[in-house]
Amino acid sequence: MKFYEAVFNTLSVAGITMAVCVMLGSITGYALARLNFKWGIYFLFAMIFSSTRRSKTVPVALADMIGKYSIRYGDMTAGAVIAALFPVVLALIFQKYLVKSLTAGGIKG
Repeated sequence: MKFYEAVFNTLSVAGITMAVCVMLGSITGYALARLNFKWGIYFLFAMIFSSTRRSKTVPVALADMIGKYSIRYGDMTAGAVIAALFPVVLALIFQKYLVKSLTAGGIKG
């Protein structure tokens, strides 16, 4: 058994992805793989622990619209727009305060 086979046999799928990215010298690829793995865990926990329809988070509810033989693109798009509407409206309402606080934090002295 070669060395790299022994290493890959002991690593998980995410570890293999990260090892390949590091071997190729791609720091960005490694960072993206880590980010994808981290967000995947949060999505997985939300999917496992939300047993009722009322307790599902928005990403889990949108993922439930993917069936075995069809994907309800219209419903998924409408759900994503509705989910994004609230943060966008809040950002527009408090835009003046957001800009003021970001500017005050960036000025030295």
